[in-house]
Amino acid sequence: MKLPFPGYPRACERRLLAEAILSGRKSNARFLSYFLPGTVAAGGPQRPSKQMQDGARRRRRRQPLFPRSPEPFPEEDEAAKEKIDLVPRSPEEHWAPQSVKYSSLVALAFIIRPTAVIPWVPLLLRHFWQEQRKLDLFLHQFLPIGFVTFSLSLIIDRIFFGQWTLVQYNFLKFNVLQDLGTFYGSHPWHWYFSQGFPAVLGTHLPFFIHGCFLASKRYRIFLVTVLWTLLVYSMLSHKEFRFIYPVLPFCMVFCGYSLNHLKTWKKPALSFLFLSNMLLALYTGLVHQRGTLDVMTNIQELCYNNPNVSSASVFIMMPCHSTPYYSHVHYPLPMRFLQCPPDLSGKSDYLTEADIFYLNPLKWLYREFHNDSTLPTHLIIFSVLEEVKEHEKKEISPFLISSNYERTAVCFHTHLPEDRTGSHIYVYERKLKGKLN
Repeated sequence: MKLPFPGYPRACERRLLAEAILSGRKSNARFLSYFLPGTVAAGGPQRPSKQMQDGARRRRRRQPLFPRSPEPFPEEDEAAKEKIDLVPRSPEEHWAPQSVKYSSLVALAFIIRPTAVIPWVPLLLRHFWQEQRKLDLFLHQFLPIGFVTFSLSLIIDRIFFGQWTLVQYNFLKFNVLQDLGTFYGSHPWHWYFSQGFPAVLGTHLPFFIHGCFLASKRYRIFLVTVLWTLLVYSMLSHKEFRFIYPVLPFCMVFCGYSLNHLKTWKKPALSFLFLSNMLLALYTGLVHQRGTLDVMTNIQELCYNNPNVSSASVFIMMPCHSTPYYSHVHYPLPMRFLQCPPDLSGKSDYLTEADIFYLNPLKWLYREFHNDSTLPTHLIIFSVLEEVKEHEKKEISPFLISSNYERTAVCFHTHLPEDRTGSHIYVYERKLKGKLN
């Protein structure tokens, strides 16, 4: 680093040294004293006068959120990299109002969904470790904020449940202690590292890895946060992509470092990221698995255009929660879907209504609707229920014909059908015998 340019104000020199000494960072004071001769005695940096201390304290209270040096250095790039460490915040500023705000938001996120605290654990521990007045931080910030938000949560749940209910404990009991999430699927422990995380990052993955080797030490806490979150979620058997979405902003920091160091390849890399993500977003947002939304639009039109809507009813014979429900229909239309509640009784041979249905759909339909008066006016099914496959009893055409159902709508769903999910969705309407086409 070059010496200050000629005519550098002497008052600014003393100010920098005073703030470095008062901040408790001896390395900064020693660094500045090397470039500011005449301010250091043989024993090290001298204690500034009381007037200088008071002036430095007043100036620190007026500092912005990101402190800066009072005057620019000749090498602007180097000054930009070092400005936060050169004049660090005072202990009073470490848990200033900005810190209270972020702590309140963390507590609120935990109340809404307890797992939201997982990525914040390393960040809060780092804040606590770097804070000089740890006891004050805990007693005057963390403890009051936690007590207020937790009490507010208890009161709200007491009002709505009618009894004292600790929702956060119930969440922990269901998902961790009893591990009932496995009822909806389970994956091996390495799934997030081998499939989940690479799929979520997509084409950003090589840039993220490259940025991890380039980023400075001060950003390692973000990498620790990402790894910590993946490890915690890997301990649970039930895994989903959406669980690790909160780490994406941290990953983008390293992707930015990678792109910033590419130099001549920066524009091609940005174009690649834009095109690849745009194409994926357009396909997954407008084409892939769109049928479950389109069919609800069809049902909504039925409610507002059908003069006999008062007698209409809909039965969705698809894997449970395949489609939206009243949030898209906005009409008090009687609707039903195959149920799949988790097993809270601990039975080893527990089967949901959806499981029983897909074992033998035709037999289940004849048993469920033995009386014509109980038949719904509309059925919604995936195309797989009309496909005849060897050694499988999923074809329900005999029931549709005998019950006078006629196909009235077809919605494309996906190019990649699976076991219970077909490529198209069919809507059937029950007709009177004299009105069949």
